[in-house]
This record gives sequence, C-alpha cells and structure tokens, in this order.
Amino acid sequence: MKANIEKFKLSYSFFQEKVNKNILFTLAELAEKTGWSTSTTRTYVGKKWKPFLSKEGELYRVLPSEFMYSEEEYIRMMSQVQKYSSNPYKPDLKENVESLVDKAKEAAILAIDIYNRPMTAFRTQGFTVMMIIAWTSLLHAIFEQTGVDYYHYDKEGAVKIVDGDKKAWELSKCIDECKELSHPVRENIKLFILLRNKIEHRFAPAFDLDICGECQALLLNFEDLIIQKFGNYYSLSTTLSIPLQVITTRAAWQYEVSKKLQSKHYNELKGFIDAYRAELSNEVFSDSRYSFRVYLVPKTGNHLSSSDTAIEFITQLSHIEIFRRFLNIKDSEAQKWFKNALTFCSDKNKKS
Repeated sequence: MKANIEKFKLSYSFFQEKVNKNILFTLAELAEKTGWSTSTTRTYVGKKWKPFLSKEGELYRVLPSEFMYSEEEYIRMMSQVQKYSSNPYKPDLKENVESLVDKAKEAAILAIDIYNRPMTAFRTQGFTVMMIIAWTSLLHAIFEQTGVDYYHYDKEGAVKIVDGDKKAWELSKCIDECKELSHPVRENIKLFILLRNKIEHRFAPAFDLDICGECQALLLNFEDLIIQKFGNYYSLSTTLSIPLQVITTRAAWQYEVSKKLQSKHYNELKGFIDAYRAELSNEVFSDSRYSFRVYLVPKTGNHLSSSDTAIEFITQLSHIEIFRRFLNIKDSEAQKWFKNALTFCSDKNKKS
C-alpha cells in the first residue's frame, strides 16, 4: 500500500507538471516516471483518469479545468476504498468532527437563506441566531479535532449535565479559548453574541442596514476558518450564488418608515450598537474582518470579453489601478484622474 501511495504521488506531480506547462505526453513517459508498467497506466486511464485526460492521437493532455485535485484529494481518488474514491474532495474526518462541521455549514447556509429572502421581516435577527449556532459548532469541531476538552465541569470535577447532555462551552467561552482568532474577528463575534441575547429576550426592531457590514464580515470570517481547518469541500460558495440587488431610494424610504414605527426600540438598539463600536480601536473598526464595507460600482466593458463577469471581488489595489478598472481606462488616463482627485481633496481641506 505504501509503495502504491508513493507511485500515486509521483503520478500526481507528473500530471501537475504537464498542466502547468501545457505539455502532451505518452503513457510510456508516465510509466517511466512512476515505475508502473505501460499496461497499468493504460488501465488507470480507463478506471481513474478518464475525466481529466484528453487523448490526441497517441498522446495525452491533462485538462486543467478537470484536474483540480490537491495531492491528498488525488490519492483519495486513486484509492480502492469506495468511500474515498467516490468523493475524493471530502476530507477524512472523525465521526464527531464531521458531524459538527456538517452542522456548522448547514446552520450558516440557513442563516444566509434567511437573510437573502426578499420578504423576510426578521432578517438580521434570524441570521444572527443561526450564525451563532454555526460559529459554536465550527469551534467545537476544531476543539474536537485538536483534542481540546470543551466541556464545563462542576466543583467535584465531573462534567456538568444539562437535560441529559454534557454541557459544552458556549460561544463566548470558545472564542476566548481559540487563540488563533484575530482581534477583529473576536470583536465581530462578540457583537453578535450580545445582539443574540437582546433578540432572544426582548423585542428587536428592524436594523438590517445598520449592521450589514458586520453581518458580511461574520459570514466571511466563518467561510475563511472552515476552509482553513477542513478544506474547500466545506466552502459555502459551492452551494450559494450572489443575490440579485435592488437597493434603491425606495428601499431606503421603506427602512426609514420602519424605523419611525419602532422608534423607541430602534433608538435603544442603535444606541447599543454605536456604543459598542465606539469602544473599538480605529484599527479594529476599520478592519474588514470586523465589518466588511464595499462600494457597488456599475461595471462597464468596451468589448465583449471585458464584461463577461458581472461581479468581481477586488482587494488590495493601488489607487491608480482602482481608477483604471472602475473607469475602464488606460494607465496614463488613470494617473490623470488620480492626480485630479488628489488636487480636489486638497482644495476641499483648505476651504474647510
């Protein structure tokens, strides 16, 4: 078995090289690289490699769009064990860990479903409750995988039992114990723990537009961590699409009416959110891991291929590159726009 795994690794590196260089190859070359016989490689073409190999005469080409495996995933695909080869992208997790990760992902998907429903009135409130469950399950899965004991104990040293089940750490305890979470991520989660408490125990008015940046960051942070710890198989993006947007003056007007109808409760909740933000450092408050803020700018294209992607996430661009991409102009023109913008801002500062 160990010898086979070594040959699997050699074949993976062989295919990866051919993908990177876009080179055709023969089965004899593959056999020489791996130590398999040519007949064995021919058998694997029919049984395992057919989805990502294209035959061109007597030569073969690896299709980049189909050969998307990591080395670990490729080895699982080559396995004779059905549960591994049938779903090679799924990580091999312990039963308890897998159950918690599945629960975390399902809770997050339900949270997004609630938030994106057009007629949902309890939008942010429902999203908050489900994301608290998602985050708690995810951190429990990480603790379970790494052997951290995440249960409460009584004074005698016995595990506390509540309604017949062992009492696990609540989310606030989890984020204190999970040292790898950054400070902005912790502060983001803490805000939603406090909001969840308010939602559960009293009337919570509509406050969607006041907290949407923090909601987006809570979700993106979750996505980053579940992929980091358990792989792309558990990514939320594989099951979701970007919702169509109709954020207009009319939507803002409706929101203002809703605030007035619930003014007392809204003002109390808005005051709480503002007070929480005021306690944050500027560094944390401006961090996208605490609150994800974006501009939605219409994208244009001056030829067919330039506008084939409707939505792109752009990060860490220079100011000139931002002007160039948003305005769809050449670098020289973008530099002029940037200089004019600096002059305008300088003049405005002098006047004020």
